[in-house]
Amino acid sequence: MIDTEKTYLHVLFRRAEETPDKMWMQDVCGDELTFAQSRELALKWANALQQSGVGEGDMVATMMENCLDSQHVWLGAALIQGIEVPLSPLLRGESLVHALNDSRSRVIVVADQFHRYIEDVADRLEHLERIVILQSSEKSPESAFGLVTRRQLIGQADVISSFHLPQPKDIACVLYTSGTTGPSKGVLITWGQLNSIAASIDVSPFDDSDAYYYTGASNHIPGRSQPLWMASLGGRFVMRPSFRTQDFWADIDQYACTLTLLIGAMAHFLMSEPVRPDDRSHSLNYVLMAPVLPNVEQFNQRFGVVTSTGYNMTETSNPIMALDWKIVSPESCGRLREGWPYYEARLVDENDEDVPVGKAGELLLRTKAPHTMNAGYLNRPDATEEAWRGGWFHTGDVLQLDANGNYYFIDRRKDAIRKSGENVSSFEVEMQIAAHAHVAECAAIAVPADNIEDEIKVFLVPAEGCDIDPEDVVKFAAEMMPRYMVPRYIEIISELPKTHTMRVQKAKLRDLPRTNEWDRVAAGIDIKRRADA
Repeated sequence: MIDTEKTYLHVLFRRAEETPDKMWMQDVCGDELTFAQSRELALKWANALQQSGVGEGDMVATMMENCLDSQHVWLGAALIQGIEVPLSPLLRGESLVHALNDSRSRVIVVADQFHRYIEDVADRLEHLERIVILQSSEKSPESAFGLVTRRQLIGQADVISSFHLPQPKDIACVLYTSGTTGPSKGVLITWGQLNSIAASIDVSPFDDSDAYYYTGASNHIPGRSQPLWMASLGGRFVMRPSFRTQDFWADIDQYACTLTLLIGAMAHFLMSEPVRPDDRSHSLNYVLMAPVLPNVEQFNQRFGVVTSTGYNMTETSNPIMALDWKIVSPESCGRLREGWPYYEARLVDENDEDVPVGKAGELLLRTKAPHTMNAGYLNRPDATEEAWRGGWFHTGDVLQLDANGNYYFIDRRKDAIRKSGENVSSFEVEMQIAAHAHVAECAAIAVPADNIEDEIKVFLVPAEGCDIDPEDVVKFAAEMMPRYMVPRYIEIISELPKTHTMRVQKAKLRDLPRTNEWDRVAAGIDIKRRADA
């Protein structure tokens, strides 16, 4: 289904020739494009960006939520051999300064609601010269830079007459990673990597009548790989600026969407809604979910869907996937992909020595097909060399492999917890406790206690309209977990600190004063006696 020698732009242009009037891309705000109109908008953005001084190899930053322009500025830049740097709309202050200075972007295309955050740090930006603002009002705001509105720029631009269709080896975009332990790094994403991600999905159930509903962040890799998947099918790509529980099923119905991606707490939010008699009365058939809910079968039964999952990170291309839209167990992220791009994987210890089956180790990856994983980190040769040492990409993630070839995500290497002589996965603790009906999100860390080893502490965000009783959560955990995994400390907070890529910043949680935590031991909760009862 995916032509490994062609890129998304080749596919889009072919669709524009073969089915020019077929509906292709829709924004739930009301905007929509056929394949021919999508090609035309990409060519107009190419001309507009060229007129703004963007040339071969130049970085074009963008800062917007999902919309038609969030897709077509990217494509327009590629047509003139520029490279898009999509930034999270959540960036502020130092994080925004770092991304713009590190990428050396001279032009940024920004939605008007985020424009002021750029002006707030204008005196610290070393390379930015021009702002293109997606403006909803008639009056242009004041700016420390050369500012032009989308209406002025696109209104004056014709389609570009001479353009470049990228090859798989070319850089498609630069995506900034989380930076949980240091400044974010810009990952060099190739068009071949996007091909590989799109090729990882089993497309046998789908055809050109299907529609994909995307609510993930505009600066995440699915927002760059999934449009290729749907364009290759000839289906539709439907976007909402961001996920909203209250709008999810209405959007599915209005746009007849048949598949979607649910990440983080999205599936939990849907399951937390009151059960309705029409929970299965919709067009949605297939759900990609990561991580998988512990009660995924209940989710499937309630909503009448089929679910699949996998393991990926910004630097890779879905190396591990559940096969044939079947999840072996909620704990497994699947098996190593077969076929193109011919992934190879190892699990290793701290010395990069292979560990035996059944033992946890850091995941190392490579492919036999060129240009199907990241091309390194922007302006960071040392970080690139460190990540790719020995010819293998070091993910920093700890996984475990069973005798049947199933992989299990254990933790980020730096987040593992040692308790009662056992290595505890903070990820597993979080997944188990997040299954509690009153818990929307959970983050687990190790904290010093009154003995030689650390204790486990969890930070809990209440589900909407719910209160959390720490004793109830601990008893809930004790029914599902080994005793050594049951947290001792609980702190309830309104939200978890996160990076712009929505990873929890556990370093900030570790730095918080321990003045508002509930202590299971001090409360006299004896989980050993309870477990043996």
